Parts: sequence; structure tokens; C-alpha cells
Amino acid sequence: KPEEAVATRVVLGPGTGLGVAGLVCTRHAWVPVPGEGGHIDIGPRTERDYQIFPHIERIEGRVTSEQILSGRGLRNLYLGICAADKITPTLETPVDITSAGLDGSNPQAAETLDLFATYLGRLAGDLALIFMAHGGVYLSGGIPVRILSALKAGSFRA
Repeated sequence: KPEEAVATRVVLGPGTGLGVAGLVCTRHAWVPVPGEGGHIDIGPRTERDYQIFPHIERIEGRVTSEQILSGRGLRNLYLGICAADKITPTLETPVDITSAGLDGSNPQAAETLDLFATYLGRLAGDLALIFMAHGGVYLSGGIPVRILSALKAGSFRA
């Protein structure tokens, strides 16, 4: 549809941090609407979230989208899951966590990727509502391309 070609969009970029922006089409160009969406709080919704979030909060003092949806966020989420499960973490880096999650060799790492996709979908959906992003939600940054199979597995729903 022609109106969708110029409809407002949202861009999310999980990587080192979490970039968040809207894109609005004017008569002559696309105009980015920058923001600091990585610093908004994310709250628990499920029983599992309520088990994990207190541990993440202890790591950095509060739970923001960037503290979960970034490279360090992958580690924070993994550590929170391990703490909630009362097990000692065995993986150190976001790369190790991602690899073990994708190949299924570590159940907590696999859950980390599943929850990462869930939380990214929740944020994407919320931002799509805020920006009325009828033109879609676009993912950028270094993480989505590396965990594409986890995003396609079904937990990512904007």
C-alpha cells in the first residue's frame, strides 16, 4: 500500500548498548526521531520475570531495557537466570552465552536467548504503539543478526 511506504517506523539497535529511534517521513526525506529508549525501565510480567529481575536489579541498581537488551544485557540476563536457578554461572562473555544458547549446550544460556527475544519483542511492541509505527519495526545492531534463529523461534513478537 502506498501509505505504508511512508508510514512512521521504529528502529531498535541492540549491540554494545541499545539504540532506539523513530523514523518519520516528511515531504522530502526521512527524519530520525532520536531518543534514549535504552534507559527506560522494564518491568516483570511473568512469574519467571519476577524470579529473575531482582537479581538483575542487584547488578546495576535498576532494570532498564539496555541492561537486558545489549551485550552486557545478555550477561546480566544470564547471571539473573543462574541466580534464580541457584546455580553457579559457567559462561563469562556475551559471545560464550550466545554460542551456548544457540547450540543448546547450556540450558540457562538457551533461556537467556529466549528471554532476550521476548523482552526485545515486548519493547518493540511498546515502541510501535508509542510511535504508531504502521511502517514497521526494524532491528539493527550487532546482536539481532547473531541470534536470528532465536528471534525466529517464536518468542520475539512485536
